[in-house]
Amino acid sequence: MKAIFYWPAKPYIVNQAWGISNPIYKQFGFSRHNGIDIRLGTDSKLYAPCKGTIVRTGYQPEGGGNFFGLMSEPMEFEDGTYRTLIDFLHCESISVIEGQVVDIGDLLAVADNTGFSTGHHTHLQPRRASFWNGLSGNDLIWDEADKNDANNSYDISKYWGKCYAQDYYKLVGYLQTIIILLSRLLALQSK
Repeated sequence: MKAIFYWPAKPYIVNQAWGISNPIYKQFGFSRHNGIDIRLGTDSKLYAPCKGTIVRTGYQPEGGGNFFGLMSEPMEFEDGTYRTLIDFLHCESISVIEGQVVDIGDLLAVADNTGFSTGHHTHLQPRRASFWNGLSGNDLIWDEADKNDANNSYDISKYWGKCYAQDYYKLVGYLQTIIILLSRLLALQSK
């Protein structure tokens, strides 16, 4: 499967892009932003941006608040096939449990501003794994591509699809309907 991620919330505004330099990150040991901040309203729901497995849930006392990690299915990138671990931070409530397999568009959590946060948003922190033994999010060998100086995060912005995760199956359904109608039209024309 080609690497593509669907926006996990609708609507969204990117507050802080990956790799932005800001002195505020120095208190966490980073010189640049190690994720993507998406501004959201109160009680905004977060949906699975890809197929994968929930590999961890918990509370990050260093500032992330309530969080969970989603390990993607293997995806084809320009330089090889990898899995991507995406941590979702600052959640109000989490609807998934460790070990749960999720599909694109499945409800994962409700966003908030738990931990060190200046408002309602989710912090998506992607890391690409060249090896995962399937046990937990900690049993990984990280890939070095586009490495930020913070937790081996990397920029996945060029892999974001133009569709929202919650609309994915609607879009697939519309496309399937169009294919069926075109097939019937072609069958009628060939008679």
